[in-house]
Amino acid sequence: MAVESDSASCSALDALKGRVWQIPRNFFRLTGEVVGKGSFGSVIRATVLVEGERQAAVVQVASETRSCRVGEDSLASSISLLSDCSGHPHVLGLFGLCGGDVGESLYVVMEDGAKSLKGALLDTRALVHDPARARRVGRGCTVPEAQLVTHAVEIASAMQFLASKEVCIVVTYVRGLP
Repeated sequence: MAVESDSASCSALDALKGRVWQIPRNFFRLTGEVVGKGSFGSVIRATVLVEGERQAAVVQVASETRSCRVGEDSLASSISLLSDCSGHPHVLGLFGLCGGDVGESLYVVMEDGAKSLKGALLDTRALVHDPARARRVGRGCTVPEAQLVTHAVEIASAMQFLASKEVCIVVTYVRGLP
């Protein structure tokens, strides 16, 4: 039974390869900087050549054995979700795929969100980074309120877009664990 499930998952991956850009290997460069590790392998910072211009990207490198997983967290369903949600200015999307044939790794090339929202907000804390200025201007944040409102509208727009695609975002926090 496991063989049938694995081949069904690989068939889904093959079907996706027909839907998304098959990026030639020489169109992207891995920097070697690992930015994370996930269920399917390492995520590495990169650049990708798109319409003649280099753009920032991250690449999930999935080995052949990991790319034939089954279940909710399968690589095929994750790539499909990325593909379906591409195209909004405030949602990171999928550039394309490279490789993934028998015996080789699959490279999932995605847009790079250079900084997380949390990182950006932490960087604006004047009370931490420039306490003298914060006292002088009477503000704990270096970003003007109008810009914060603009960011909130952009986030709401992205969330509305994801909701229209019927994407459910679940965030789980566990507190009080030793």
